[in-house]
Amino acid sequence: MNFSNKISDLEKNHLLRSRRIANSAQGTNMKIDNKDVINFCSNDYLSLANHPKIKEALVQGVEKYGAGSGASHLVSGHSESHNLLEESLAEFTGQESALLFSSGYSANLGIFSALRDEIEWSVQDKLNHASLIDGCRLVGLPIQRYHHNNLESLANKIKNSLAPDLLLQTMSLVWMEIEQIFKELLRLLTNLILLLCRMMHTALASLIQLFQSTLSIWQLLERLQALWGLLFLETRTS
Repeated sequence: MNFSNKISDLEKNHLLRSRRIANSAQGTNMKIDNKDVINFCSNDYLSLANHPKIKEALVQGVEKYGAGSGASHLVSGHSESHNLLEESLAEFTGQESALLFSSGYSANLGIFSALRDEIEWSVQDKLNHASLIDGCRLVGLPIQRYHHNNLESLANKIKNSLAPDLLLQTMSLVWMEIEQIFKELLRLLTNLILLLCRMMHTALASLIQLFQSTLSIWQLLERLQALWGLLFLETRTS
């Protein structure tokens, strides 16, 4: 494979991605590449990444456990804090137990690896997160994808399959949809600004026309006043 040509093709199609440098903590307002920006693309949905209490707890954790676990959970890396968090989550969700993963990708890989011998194929919403799709592919689980939130498309996929044991995965609202909502809001906002500009232009034109009309009337009154003064002067003279 010629990587130079591949990269050139990506650049031509505006598909070449590069990493931007964050110069501040995560938040709604950030500094990226030394520029102040409003952040619409973070996964920090609850704004906890820079929360004072979270940072305080992290400092306390470093003081007690150091800067790393030192091993996997199955060896000696499962700390008391990990265990307490899993027990709390299990109690909160009403489950027997809970198991924490460091990322969505590792969670899905673990889940599909555990279920691989129990299911023959997976049917997924076409807009499912990439970690769901990659989790199936990495363990060799066949995938069928149906149109987003389309029950008819889902029924056809299931009907045409000969495999009885399946895993159905769906997401009712995904980031692509949220992105479309933002694009639609931006379009509506742009149209609103254009409408306001047109209204302001029309109002300004009307004001100018009114001013010109008022000026004409004022000039006419000045002429009438001057004419009246001449008539009055002639009357007194005669």
